[in-house]
Amino acid sequence: MVTRRRLVVAVGVLTVAALSGCGAGQRAAVYQVRTSEDGTNAQLGQVLAANLLVRAPPPGGPCLRAATLRSPGEFVNNSDKPDTLTSVSSADAASVLLHGRTVVPSLAVPPLGVGGLGSTIELHGLRRELHPGDYVSLTLQFAVNGHADVQVTVQSPTDVAASGAP
Repeated sequence: MVTRRRLVVAVGVLTVAALSGCGAGQRAAVYQVRTSEDGTNAQLGQVLAANLLVRAPPPGGPCLRAATLRSPGEFVNNSDKPDTLTSVSSADAASVLLHGRTVVPSLAVPPLGVGGLGSTIELHGLRRELHPGDYVSLTLQFAVNGHADVQVTVQSPTDVAASGAP
């Protein structure tokens, strides 16, 4: 009876030890997969850049040479002063273009409002291949609220479609 209890306790302890070992080490399995269900948020002073993400190519598609960063009008200004997204740059791309209905030099963000509705930010001349779960480095520059370096998630086409992105 005592031996059986010891055996059950020993098996329980070994099971717990084995399962907790899955998350140990620098290359643990829990760190290998990055979900990309939500976009990236960045606070720049009084402006919030919310739900930014990059669309990955469809499966079997060509390597990305240009990517579209979805920005569904989520530059939220919590100040009573207007601001303007004056530029976006990326170490991961040769050039970055701001788009409204056409290429625009900047995106206005009204006081206590939302700016950039329906806009996109296009990355051209990517310097590396992008896959879902990767990150793209962006620097957002605002006239009033300064700049921020942001790591934006690359989302799979399935995730983008499910999110209702344009």
